[in-house]
Amino acid sequence: LQSEGIESRPARIFRSATSALKTSLKAVFNNVLPQSISPASFSAQVYDSRVKTETDQLWSAQMRGKEAIIGIIDSGLDVLHPDFVDGQGNSRIADYLDFTGDGIEDDNGHGTHVAGIAGGNGKSSNGEFAGMAPESRFKIAKVFSKSGQSDESTILAAMKWMRTGEKVDVLNMSLGGPGIPNKDPLGAMANDLTLRDNILVVAAAGNEGPLAGSIGSPANARYVFAVGGGDKNGQPVFFSSRGPISDENGEVLYAKPDLVGISGGVLMPEPQSPDPGNQLAGSAGSEVQIGGLKSLPALPIQDSCVYAPGVVAARSSRDQDEFCTVKGNPQYRFFSGTSQATPMTAGFAANVIGYAKGKNHYATPFHVKAVLMETAVDLGHPQEMQGSGLLSGRRLASAVLDRVEKGLPLGNIAFSLARRLTSK
Repeated sequence: LQSEGIESRPARIFRSATSALKTSLKAVFNNVLPQSISPASFSAQVYDSRVKTETDQLWSAQMRGKEAIIGIIDSGLDVLHPDFVDGQGNSRIADYLDFTGDGIEDDNGHGTHVAGIAGGNGKSSNGEFAGMAPESRFKIAKVFSKSGQSDESTILAAMKWMRTGEKVDVLNMSLGGPGIPNKDPLGAMANDLTLRDNILVVAAAGNEGPLAGSIGSPANARYVFAVGGGDKNGQPVFFSSRGPISDENGEVLYAKPDLVGISGGVLMPEPQSPDPGNQLAGSAGSEVQIGGLKSLPALPIQDSCVYAPGVVAARSSRDQDEFCTVKGNPQYRFFSGTSQATPMTAGFAANVIGYAKGKNHYATPFHVKAVLMETAVDLGHPQEMQGSGLLSGRRLASAVLDRVEKGLPLGNIAFSLARRLTSK
């Protein structure tokens, strides 16, 4: 093909954002952060992302995702998990397509967790671990195998499928890889879905921080809603990828991420004592598989989840990682990463879109993105770290209710465009 003057290259490998975090954390534990955090027991309430983002304020305003469809391109979904069945016993899955040939089961567990954050209804926890848009429906594309990897041609096919049949309103992509902004196939397709199909594409900024300019594709595309991660206090985490976005020549194009959701953090294990009397699951310095990571010192079994400061959501029954299961309820687990912050944002967007549909109020992806950015809480960090700030359900509900009642545009697009500007 190249000899005939036709541009050609092998299909690139893309990974789920959490899968990338597992790899990058090896370097973090070994080289980057000398300060460690003692393992501790974590209650779900302390790390409940709904509390941090004031999601209940949206629900009080009757914004629960009804009439909205969330597309999720990931590792699939546990279709038998009770959190994806409505109050009448009907499946909330509008459509499901396996692009891997491995079957519809979510052997990886990442997709089920992401979907649970976006819109699980918390049925298996009496609502305690419900997601952001508990009355939304889902369109699921399975592109990741058990290893958490896929290639761009598979992901492109899944993206195109999202515009067919019952079109999605919001597309969640908790994944990423290398690519030139807007010219990369995934980024270009994401822009096209936004412009031609009125689909809001929400993508993970990535877990390649704290280096500047580390946001990959498709989050680096112009019209994609790029989401960074915040810890349990809502402050940007060290691993969340940073802007700005530059072209292939290094020229700065615009600022990203657009805002941050709760991604949770990771536990830094204390250096192990050689004292043979210590109460460890293994010997000091031994290798042990912890939350998918290797080469970490063994920890007490009850505190062995490296994602313990993370987000609690639905767990696939095929998920082999039992370290991070919520105690007393194996239907849920902890996970951390911008993979988790992204479906929070997608769920918030679905709440707004569903409410606007119910009120016959016109809402484009640009308006929805703008109102989420306008109402985010400024955390006082550089824009390349936090974008507009942290999601705020309280402020978002107030703005949407007021504008719909007055017949005003949902979002101030000029504001969101201004947020693209950088110090350059």
